[in-house]
Amino acid sequence: DLTGRERHPVVQVAWEDAVAYAAWVGGRLPTEAEWEYAARGGHERAAHPWGDAPHDSAHPQAHIYTGTFPAHPAQPIAVGTLPPNGYGLHDMAGNVWQWTADWYHPDTYARRAGIETDPTGPAGGLDPRTEGEPTRVIRGGSFLCSDVYCRGYRVSARGTGAPDTGASHIGFRVVVRGAPAAR
Repeated sequence: DLTGRERHPVVQVAWEDAVAYAAWVGGRLPTEAEWEYAARGGHERAAHPWGDAPHDSAHPQAHIYTGTFPAHPAQPIAVGTLPPNGYGLHDMAGNVWQWTADWYHPDTYARRAGIETDPTGPAGGLDPRTEGEPTRVIRGGSFLCSDVYCRGYRVSARGTGAPDTGASHIGFRVVVRGAPAAR
């Protein structure tokens, strides 16, 4: 039942379906580099979208699992419940992982020589943990991440997802080219 979940992130969407939806609305999924730049919210080298301070469960900056797993039910919360990052973007850490356009390769960053501006990911995927099945990059962590066992809500954290599979903790965001800002 979706009653009361109108502002919740869309989940249970495979990568192919996220790509199709993005195209339908005139957009696309972000590259991994675009996602990371947006997530940083102006904090160029910070660990989290809010800066380097650790997650504070008394005043949460991200929706992650708190307590000892599985002490309570885990599920997403409405988008915009917690404060936005420096660019005004909500849920760049926690709540749900987000699909990116890029294939996953464990040494993507090691393969790059020097600094690149707006790099794209590899032409194909390689995830040794999936016995050779290619996976896509997911970023941002989810409500299942925790300081105890998964720090996927860090800006630098990378996850993987099978492109033909949706999950209750994976969603997406769409990049749409907008009109230039007025000066």
